Amino acid sequence: MAEQENKKGTMIQSLQVGFSVLQIISNHNRPMKFSEVLEESNITKSNLYKYMNTLLELGFIHRSSHTGKYSLGPSLVEFGMKAANSDNILEQAEPYLEEIQEYYNETVLFTRGTFHGPMIMKIINGSNMLNIGANIGSIVPVYSAVGKLFGAYETREIKTWKDRECAVLSNKEISELEKEFERVRETKISYAKEALASAASSIAIPILDFENKLIGTIAIVGFTERINEYIEKQLTDFLLQKQKEVSRIFGGQ
Repeated sequence: MAEQENKKGTMIQSLQVGFSVLQIISNHNRPMKFSEVLEESNITKSNLYKYMNTLLELGFIHRSSHTGKYSLGPSLVEFGMKAANSDNILEQAEPYLEEIQEYYNETVLFTRGTFHGPMIMKIINGSNMLNIGANIGSIVPVYSAVGKLFGAYETREIKTWKDRECAVLSNKEISELEKEFERVRETKISYAKEALASAASSIAIPILDFENKLIGTIAIVGFTERINEYIEKQLTDFLLQKQKEVSRIFGGQ
């Protein structure tokens, strides 16, 4: 048993070092000089040259012929895009849906953006008898917890839906929504009272990719009294932790 644990914990140090170089460049969100990478790494100058040249050869980083600065390369971006846009987003997110449902014992939804709007793709029902006013395939409104996330992280795909939803709102309601969108982007969590059904409220978290783009949401729907209780008891900390964990799968935070 101990031998198996040791094998499981064995890692290739050179791979770890290589990924640490990629992480440094990624964290800066701008092209970097070799000297800047060297300053932030714990690698000797000669070894860093070897790592950088290897990453260049593999296409994981790119060196500008004009400035000599380094940025993430096409191969790495391609891998990230494939992971974010793959059809197995729900498959990878599903264990988190089940964990959240078990933790709160409420109905949990998974939603993705479509040209029609944010669409419910998965529902895991809680033990409480609650009609959430939506089924798989339903499009959610912009003032719902999920809708606020899609409004906050607007994409070209979702823009028509957002414009259509806002067209029936007053200027005051739109102004209030915009403030909500800003708050949601800061906190990475949204709340809505009785948006999907009477007496039912919801909390939602975004699944973000490596470009901070929204690729899906996870929402809890329950009786308003219980959802308010969760917020008051700060049980949203658990949700925010799950938000980080599931987003990391797709390179986000």
